[in-house]
Amino acid sequence: MATKDVNHIKPLDNFVQEGIDYLPGDFMKEKENLVKFLTIYLKRLAAIDVAFVNLAEGRLLNNATGINLDEIGAQYGLERDGMSDTNYRAIITILLATHARCGTREDIIGTLTQLFGYGNFSTMKGDNYRLDINASKTCFDLQSTIEEIEDMLPLPTHLRLTESQGVPFGFNGDTTAEGFSSVGDTNNGEPKEGNGGWASIVYTSDSETDFTSTTTDHDPISTDVTVES
Repeated sequence: MATKDVNHIKPLDNFVQEGIDYLPGDFMKEKENLVKFLTIYLKRLAAIDVAFVNLAEGRLLNNATGINLDEIGAQYGLERDGMSDTNYRAIITILLATHARCGTREDIIGTLTQLFGYGNFSTMKGDNYRLDINASKTCFDLQSTIEEIEDMLPLPTHLRLTESQGVPFGFNGDTTAEGFSSVGDTNNGEPKEGNGGWASIVYTSDSETDFTSTTTDHDPISTDVTVES
């Protein structure tokens, strides 16, 4: 579920025309010089309105940088401590979403959507309160958000956080993946060949004997299997 646009700071539509429409009756609107004067005046006000909107939008969490972002963090008792804007914003996002929600699965997915963006992560619930979160696109350091991600999860939850790059294998209907090469899907007459994506375990909250490597690489493959769509 995509997050809703809750930014109500918008420039006024048809600022100039709506101002002219406030003139009382058709008689005043027929005063050509008056309308010209008001048009010039309202255009200047419209420019000021846009400037104020831009200033306000620059103080929203998703847009704020530098001092503006510091002020947002300070409001919630969170100091930057040398973090970049992207890492600092990610932690603030998690904290705000966690405080406003109840820790249900829907709440967690909503928070992760705000953090990573719609379609840029996946989750899988395993046995013994295991929760896997895989992020495919991030603009911040996942390591810097581990503590906050754990805090938003109900106890006891065993978290495994991974980050993937490249395009994974998938079946028909999965728009985030690619299948095997087909006979007709070639590169200059030769079957496709190349490296698959890789996935890294960023963090796991407990040791597991079946995860001894932090990075998995896929060897190049070449195939002439045809997949019917």
